[in-house]
Amino acid sequence: MLLGIGHESVIRIKTNAQGRMHISDLRDNIQKAIAVSQMPFAVVSTYGTTNAGALDEVDEVQKVCEEFNLWHHIDAVYGGAVILSESQQHLWPNFAKADSLSFNPQKWMFVSKTCSLLLFNQFSQLEKHFRIAAPYVSENEETNWGEYGIQGSRHTSVLKLWLSLYLIGKDSYGKLIDLNFSITRQFATFITQHEQLEMYTEPDLNIILFRPRQENGQNRQQHAEATKKFQNYLYKQQLYVSPIVWKGTTWLKCIFLNPYFDQTKLDQLIRLIEKYFVSRG
Repeated sequence: MLLGIGHESVIRIKTNAQGRMHISDLRDNIQKAIAVSQMPFAVVSTYGTTNAGALDEVDEVQKVCEEFNLWHHIDAVYGGAVILSESQQHLWPNFAKADSLSFNPQKWMFVSKTCSLLLFNQFSQLEKHFRIAAPYVSENEETNWGEYGIQGSRHTSVLKLWLSLYLIGKDSYGKLIDLNFSITRQFATFITQHEQLEMYTEPDLNIILFRPRQENGQNRQQHAEATKKFQNYLYKQQLYVSPIVWKGTTWLKCIFLNPYFDQTKLDQLIRLIEKYFVSRG
């Protein structure tokens, strides 16, 4: 919307079962647009989708962008914090090759909102294409950041990030993220081994989509109602999981983000779930 190109000018790319961008469909759509004299100019990949926490193959997307000379922006608003954990290096893409990247410390770095970052590979690109100088402000050698964004005046949100990094530090952030991953993987294992639960897909990050399995004789509506009943049960136990519609059906989204949600709390959650299904016979 901010670009003013309209929704009809945005080409949607297919995703696979895990919610990741289809690289072949991306290339096909670029070629089709060029064939009808359209001018694709940018691709947005996502490193940590909102619903499922899916990670696009951003390195492969980068190759396509280089092939067709397109701007590559990575939406790492959620998943970008993974680079704070040395233990998760197998998930790290080469962010440095992208033209721009967005990241929100207010999410997985627990910084109070609002705190968002927009990073450019080349500062000159930001200055050349996005800077709008205010005629009533005198020119000097210092950078006036009010000329580079929508807000002319704004709070010093970066101070919150600086203080968080100063007080907590990269290593401690990494340990918190590792804890989130450990809890997520344990809960994923519990779901896959439980006869009355199902999980949409193996999680890339710390987000799990799960629900009770559809029982014999249940139609789609009855299954959705059973999922809602299970969610209400957890809510009454002061455990909130978000109901979402994903790929046309209802799932429960569980995000293991709270740094105080440790092994003890996970064990409590598992016991509560077991109790629910035992009570139903």
